[in-house]
Amino acid sequence: MAVAGGSVSACEIAVCYLDRFGRQRERPATEVGEVPFEELAPLECPVPYPGRQSFVTNAWASATGQLLACGSLRQ
Repeated sequence: MAVAGGSVSACEIAVCYLDRFGRQRERPATEVGEVPFEELAPLECPVPYPGRQSFVTNAWASATGQLLACGSLRQ
């Protein structure tokens, strides 16, 4: 268990994502190195921050040549 102000190890961080079949998965960060996140659907649809027009859109990722879901600070 991490103490306030203390360090956190990678095995304490969980990553949630939808697999290629649309099932929600949760795995430790140390186990998701081979997961192709850029090819998967977003876990949730981005929503605008209340009272603002957000940049909810698909953003072009030049590193992968694909569109990625991009949300607001509320996400």
